[in-house]
Amino acid sequence: MKRILGYRVFILAGLLFFSSVVITIPVLRGIEKGIDTESKTLTLLISSVISRSQAHESAFEEVKGIIGDLNFPVIMTNEMGLPIAWASVDVPSSKYTLTELYRPDLLKDDPDYLKLISYMGKLAEEHDPYEIKRGTEVVGYIYYGYPQYTSFLRRLPFFILIFSFIAFLFMIQAARVIHTYEVETIWANFARGLAHQMGTPVSALMGWMELLKAGKVNEQVLLAMEKDISRLGSILQRFSRVGGEVRKEDVEICSLLTNLLAELRERFLKGVFVTLECTGDLTVTGDKELLSWAFENLLRNSYEALGPNGHIVVEPKREGKEVVILFKDNGKGIDSKVKKKIFRESFSTKEHGWGIGLLLVRRIVQEFHGGKVRFIKSEPYVETIFEVRLSEKSDH
Repeated sequence: MKRILGYRVFILAGLLFFSSVVITIPVLRGIEKGIDTESKTLTLLISSVISRSQAHESAFEEVKGIIGDLNFPVIMTNEMGLPIAWASVDVPSSKYTLTELYRPDLLKDDPDYLKLISYMGKLAEEHDPYEIKRGTEVVGYIYYGYPQYTSFLRRLPFFILIFSFIAFLFMIQAARVIHTYEVETIWANFARGLAHQMGTPVSALMGWMELLKAGKVNEQVLLAMEKDISRLGSILQRFSRVGGEVRKEDVEICSLLTNLLAELRERFLKGVFVTLECTGDLTVTGDKELLSWAFENLLRNSYEALGPNGHIVVEPKREGKEVVILFKDNGKGIDSKVKKKIFRESFSTKEHGWGIGLLLVRRIVQEFHGGKVRFIKSEPYVETIFEVRLSEKSDH
């Protein structure tokens, strides 16, 4: 069994690596070729501007305007190699006057100017600069490089390869600690669970890659890719914690639920009426990542049970020395025949469910946090309630 699983892990990781290489290499080559061409065109354009301009200052302002629209690192120098215009460099393009730039002795101790000179050296290592000419006279140089995200794209296949191995290792470890049930069933359901959790961010990343392949590169695409990679990292942390060490800290339940609902509204609660009835300071000692995962599983169950005019209510409150969180929905409910086993074994009422969502909820709440999770009642399309009880943080 382990040998077969090992072969499958290696095959899947290899396929993911190969697929990502096949996608990213043409994208990178296309981006780099486009920047090379654009840099040559830029050099010719600036040469033309300088050749026809009579006034040095007006030419300088026109060149700054042209370079300012670029989305890759560019530094233009004069014939002496002094930087006079730049873009996509971490130094404001309007910080210095032309007079100051022609007096580097005045800027020798300026940290931004030194940063600019250092960056110009890095660009020179990437590419030989293009000459800006007035006729046959060289009047300046164009240094250019590739955007930072190209480095990320080069590393992406290796990131996916490493992530695949680590994720499957954590999956194996998590399956081992859930020793109550048959090993084969746990393997299958954890694999489905991992695929279920990773499916959305991985699909999104592939979509962003297609946009990059089509040359549609902008800040929003890069931010979205970073967000999906962060989501993969969060999934990895969750699976590792189930089979590893729980990290406890003070967790403010209302704040945790508010942030979780904001995230889930972007992922799968779009258009769903969700009410958080939370007042006061309700603090417990626990693992924030695992508690968030437990609450997410309960909210996902509620969401997937909803019909038209569905409504979910989350109600945290204090009862004695406990924090009680009620999860209510008016969905299709749970059949009375399966009520007793929903927390006891690999179980799902959904055709494509991964079967251990409530099992993990019980493990996180009861075994890791010493709390209780209960199924309270279910009246189809009226009200279904799950309850989580955790000890409130002691003031002593």
